[in-house]
Amino acid sequence: MIVMKIDSGSKTNLTLWKSKYHNGNGGHIQNEEEKKTEDEYIENLKKQVYFMEMELKLLKEREKEIEKSGGFSKKLFSFSI
Repeated sequence: MIVMKIDSGSKTNLTLWKSKYHNGNGGHIQNEEEKKTEDEYIENLKKQVYFMEMELKLLKEREKEIEKSGGFSKKLFSFSI
């Protein structure tokens, strides 16, 4: 499960989207098409977060493999000035 913390002081993309596409009646969805679009938007954001987490995990694993093999990243930081 992915948990996202959102700072309430800053406007998120979803907040900006809602302010543009919702009416002044307490921000309620007016029709089914808007609800569908909002759900799709949220699902796409979740997918983006998932893929970013997988990319980060892959990069961390790759870095460990490079360091294990005595690769470039380890040698780069071993110079003493």
